Amino acid sequence: MRVSVDQHDPGYSPGLIGRGVKVFLDGVEQRQVVTADDELGLIVMYDLDEQGNVKVEGDEVVWVTVHGAVKIELPYA
Repeated sequence: MRVSVDQHDPGYSPGLIGRGVKVFLDGVEQRQVVTADDELGLIVMYDLDEQGNVKVEGDEVVWVTVHGAVKIELPYA
């Protein structure tokens, strides 16, 4: 399964992430998720600075991609 808040992503699912959907990486819940794909084992998320703020370079928000065991829990599953 793939879920995303990125309009350009094939897993785009508006309103799903952050509304009861939980995403875990290696058993740890992730909160800054843009895209999660449990089959590919990847999560794209906002990169945070030391204070926990989303990093911005110029006019662009910085995203990072991490890999591992991804689990997506839907609120109605």
